[in-house]
Amino acid sequence: MLLAWCCLRQGFRRFHLDAMSEVTATPELFRPRRVPLLRLFLKQLRG
Repeated sequence: MLLAWCCLRQGFRRFHLDAMSEVTATPELFRPRRVPLLRLFLKQLRG
């Protein structure tokens, strides 16, 4: 499984690697938002 931010759904999603048929890299960078995204994910985990 791959935990990632889904740009389409604007939320965290779990992706099954064996179900992926195609992966496309985009020029979008997450570096500036990496820490806020991690904090949001941890907040959602805690409920």
